[in-house]
Amino acid sequence: MDNNAERQKIIEALDYPRLLMQNEIDLPECTHSGNYDQEDICCRQCDSELECQWLCSNDGCVAFDQKSLEVLKNSLEFAFCYVDGLVSRYEHDKRKCSCEACRWSRAAWRLLDSKR
Repeated sequence: MDNNAERQKIIEALDYPRLLMQNEIDLPECTHSGNYDQEDICCRQCDSELECQWLCSNDGCVAFDQKSLEVLKNSLEFAFCYVDGLVSRYEHDKRKCSCEACRWSRAAWRLLDSKR
């Protein structure tokens, strides 16, 4: 797979975890409406700090075409760990389960594993 095709697949793969993380953040309680502020102690102590940081770097408005392939892969790796953690928490059989999270996790793993 050439770099452009791989980049596009990774960018598309980031959609699903983005939706999951957006649904997990308690926006009514967030003083910044989900926009991470590294200077704010509330953000740095928030239970959703990592998700919020990731979302701010990977939301739909980010210019993905200006990110390096390595940065995109790192974003996908974080997203994979996040979704994989949810799948594990719900005790799904990741190899056989057909839910959206398990299917996404397997596809993301193949994307990540293709260049290792």
